[in-house]
Amino acid sequence: MYYPEEIYPTAKGDKPDMMVYLDNLSWRAAGTLGYETPYLLENDTGPDDAVHSEYGVFSLYVPGMEESKRVEVSIYDFAPTVLSLFGIKKNLKGRVVYE
Repeated sequence: MYYPEEIYPTAKGDKPDMMVYLDNLSWRAAGTLGYETPYLLENDTGPDDAVHSEYGVFSLYVPGMEESKRVEVSIYDFAPTVLSLFGIKKNLKGRVVYE
């Protein structure tokens, strides 16, 4: 169990009371009650199958793109990239990833 302020450099606004990290992402919380065990054998298991992972994927198509490319990005790059698509320029931590 982790509290957001323990693992993120800044925790602002409405944050979850706690975040549960089950067995190195091998299990996903099912959100059900009344079972004898916290694990459901019919539940998805594994970092990919349990619909979560330590790392995310951000896919973007911009009209006029001639070829695909793979780039390393940070969570901080998401907001500047999306805002830029709407013509909004802000001085934010992160970068626009399609330029």
